[in-house]
Amino acid sequence: MEKLDWVAIYGAALATAIAIANFLQWLLSGPRLSVIVFSPSQTDYNSAKTFLAIISNTGKSPTVVQSIEVSFRTSRWIWGKEIGRAVFDEKSRWKPSVKLVPVPNKTNTLTPEPNVLQKNEELRAPASAVSNYDEAKHWIRVIASARNSSRKFSGWARPHNQNVEIGAST
Repeated sequence: MEKLDWVAIYGAALATAIAIANFLQWLLSGPRLSVIVFSPSQTDYNSAKTFLAIISNTGKSPTVVQSIEVSFRTSRWIWGKEIGRAVFDEKSRWKPSVKLVPVPNKTNTLTPEPNVLQKNEELRAPASAVSNYDEAKHWIRVIASARNSSRKFSGWARPHNQNVEIGAST
């Protein structure tokens, strides 16, 4: 090979490396959410059917949680049967993208504002499970979607046997 061939190979490799780096930067620059789900026995709520989902902004830029989908399943795998489902978005009674803020100098008056999550801020969403949910048998899956993004972020709560303590061997 001649010197020009080596220069061409070097230029092609350098251009490819820069393209991959730019793609990775673009991929990681969008909204990023972390979803953690706690089953009813892991929360401090009085109800035996109240679970908790915590959605945190782990990305670099502020974001708004557009929708939250909750499903109760017999298995974590695709063949698991869905026993109940709820979607919280702009059409539902509770909208995760909106927060109610008190109006100054007006008692008992609230105004809706966008619920913008800054970096490392979180949205806590306690909710009641469906009536046929059994904590010892069913999984809880929570999927959060950020505004202006097609990416979905999910978290799971596994079935929890209340007779066995965590860390104890069976």
